[in-house]
Amino acid sequence: KAATAEEKIMREGTRIESRPVEVRQEADRVAIYLGGSSTPLIALENLAMQRILRSILDDPTNKNWTVTGTVTEFQGRNFFLLERVSRAAN
Repeated sequence: KAATAEEKIMREGTRIESRPVEVRQEADRVAIYLGGSSTPLIALENLAMQRILRSILDDPTNKNWTVTGTVTEFQGRNFFLLERVSRAAN
């Protein structure tokens, strides 16, 4: 779904460094919620996303992570290329 007028699209190439996030499984994808945002960044498929997805499948309460990566944009929606992921302290 494309962003609505009240949702702000992040610019392609925006870097996110060591940021605490909440992750949720949405179908076979991982949605990344930055603090206070109701619009997720959808994780692009790679090994880092696979690591998060496996952890979520093993423990659905395992939602807090720290991520580093780059925001991409496609058809009015943001995606996120994960580079580094680690579980955040609860």
